[in-house]
Order: sequence, then structure tokens, then C-alpha cells
Amino acid sequence: KYQRSKRIAYEFAYDEVSAWIFEVSKVRLKNEKKPLEMLASAQVLVYGMDRLLRLIHPYMPHVTETIFNLLHRKLATMKIGAADLSNIRHAAPLMLSSWPMPYSGSKPSEQDSSKGSLLAVIRSTNCSAFSDRVEVDEEAEEKDKTLRTLVRKIRFIRGKNNIPARQSINAEIRVSSPDVMKHLLGENQVLLDLASINPKGISFSLKHSNISKVAEAKKSRIVIQDGLEVLVPLEDLFDIEKESARLEKQKLRLKEEIATLQARLRDNMFVTRARPAQVNATRVKCQSKEIELQQVERGLEDLNTNFASTQGNNTELMRK
Repeated sequence: KYQRSKRIAYEFAYDEVSAWIFEVSKVRLKNEKKPLEMLASAQVLVYGMDRLLRLIHPYMPHVTETIFNLLHRKLATMKIGAADLSNIRHAAPLMLSSWPMPYSGSKPSEQDSSKGSLLAVIRSTNCSAFSDRVEVDEEAEEKDKTLRTLVRKIRFIRGKNNIPARQSINAEIRVSSPDVMKHLLGENQVLLDLASINPKGISFSLKHSNISKVAEAKKSRIVIQDGLEVLVPLEDLFDIEKESARLEKQKLRLKEEIATLQARLRDNMFVTRARPAQVNATRVKCQSKEIELQQVERGLEDLNTNFASTQGNNTELMRK
């Protein structure tokens, strides 16, 4: 059970907090035009980091104790917008602090409600997110899940097509719900920063809006969920014919390397006289090359499908 709890804590700290919450907060903390949003984001980070350190302290006692002390010392002189957080006293050692408890509908403990405590100071800023009764907002959770999935899928398109991280892309986001449209428009800056989208190249539309077949064929479509999809125009990113030629060349090179490795593994003299570690390394290398070849072939198939679809729709349009 200890190992299982450690794994769950690690996944939450790495996948939820570091990979998503911190990244989204960075975007919001830069938005000086919305001071209330900056303050709310800072409050979430402070409170969340405090509770996270308490949660993982049993697994990483020395590192978390150091970070916990640094956090509270920093807060002693910190100002976020108009909110002064300097009245936060230096907290007790982390090893003596209370364990974070899930919401049970009860009032907070005396320690959490005491003057000068982190939670008390956060509440003094009148942020409703940290009221005495902290409840889960299921609607907000669902909206955040949609945003996170959208960012992840756009990153998947970038990775699949070997698009450099610094290269911004254009993207059309199509939704069927006006409410989802409104939420995504409000999170436009998060999409721009975390998915590296060109500010002038992002657009939102309802799914029933008219898009020509040719325009749609030139895009890589990923369905996020029912009623939400993203289309990324591949022709704006690279020359499809040149990319296809590059992949074909890579495919031929991999086939030659695999053939050489397979011939070596079929050689009884090599298998019987070479060191076992060397034979095993050759076998692993061959398997790795075969996996790489499969990936290249899938990339070629996807690329050729998009190209053929584009050419076919262009021909059909010319006939009309």
C-alpha cells in the first residue's frame, strides 16, 4: 500500500500539478490586464503548493522540508497585486504540520483558521475559491478537462508531424456547444501559449458551419470528444511532397539497416562465438529499428492519405 500511495502521489504531483496547473498559472500570472485573475491564480498556487508539500513529505522528507521553508519565507515579503501577504508568519516545520485532509463538509481546523496561517490569509483576500466550505465545482472540472485534452491533442499533432516546439501553428477549433465555445474563447491565451498556436491563426467555429471539402482535406483533423474537434492545416507547416520524399528515404535506410542486423543474427558463427551481451544488443537494436520503421510507415500512410484526399477534392472541384 505504501508503494501504491507513493505512485499515486507522484502521478498527481507530476502529471496534474507540474505538467498542467503550474503551466496554466504561468500564463495567467503574466496577464496584468486581469489583476483579479492574477491574484486568484497566485492564491491557487500558494495554497496548492503548501498542501502538495504536506502530502508528499513522507516520501521526500528533506527536499519537501527545504521547499516548504523557502515558500513561507518568500511569502513573508510577497505582494500580489494589491494583496499584501507579508503577515504570513513563518510556518512550523513541515514534519510537525497537519496532514492535508479531503473535504468532508466540516469547518476547518483551528490550526487552519488561526490568524496568520496560510489559509486564513488567503481567505482574507475575499477569494470565494477558499471559503470555509471548499466544494468541488464539477462544471469547472469538466471545462478544465476539455481545455487540457484540447491542448494535449494539439501537441500530439505537433509531435506526430515533427513540428519544432518554437514553430507556431494555425488551428481551427470546431465545437457544437455555444457554452464550450465561450469557455475556450475565455482561455484563448492558454491555448496560444501551451499549444504554440499563432495568435492570428487560431479560429473558433460551430460544427455546423460551412467549410469547403478542399479546405477541410488540407487539414489534420483530431476529434477531441463528442462535439469538439481541432483541425490543423498541414500545408501551412511543410511541403507535403518534400516531407513524403524525406520519409521514403528514411524508410529505405531503415530497411537496409534491419536487413544487415537480421543477417548478422542469422549467422551461426556470430551467435555462437560473440559475447551474449553483444548478441543481445544486436537483437535489441534490430527490434528498435523495426519499431522506428513502423512509425515511419504510419507517418507516410497518413501523409499520403491527406495528400490524395486534397488532390481528389481539387479534381472534383475543377470538374464542377
